[in-house]
Amino acid sequence: MVQDSLYLAGSSGPSRLVRFRLKDNYLRFYLRYVEPLKSKIQQGLTETLNIESLVKWDVIMGFQFENLVLNNIPALCSLLSINMNSVRSASPYFQRTTQRHKACQIDLLIQTRHTLYVCEIKLRKKITRHIIPEVQDKIARLKKPKNMTIRPVLIYEGELDPSIVEEDFFDRCIHFADLLECRP
Repeated sequence: MVQDSLYLAGSSGPSRLVRFRLKDNYLRFYLRYVEPLKSKIQQGLTETLNIESLVKWDVIMGFQFENLVLNNIPALCSLLSINMNSVRSASPYFQRTTQRHKACQIDLLIQTRHTLYVCEIKLRKKITRHIIPEVQDKIARLKKPKNMTIRPVLIYEGELDPSIVEEDFFDRCIHFADLLECRP
């Protein structure tokens, strides 16, 4: 298990909102799908089961994909030309609703001294331009320390709609294959 928390500039320590994330993808899959069906599997009642028909299959695959990206942060930083020594934190970020700020969830927030990299991680057959206003909304909700530059990043697997690149909102769009090929 990995504990995810974030140190934002100007704060005295990590966020009080801490979540634990199971790092092992097989164990996550086992606990979500295999264990609940264990007796049916042992009885041979699942042999004709189509794996994609499992409840929330696309959601669990999205979490698995997100976990793969989170397990490759050094390679991602290399692709983004971020020196690992300058990284103050790199983890998923959760912000609660306060009187001044709305809640937001960011798949991966990488903080250096002067920059916040807001990373959106998507696994879809077709990734449309709707991702842009979604990330813009997250950035608008984010409590930002003063004098910090925000750089949105899209890490994806699937077909990217050409309008996403044409619109030039994301600082970088990184295909997962490029992340896997990168040697930090």
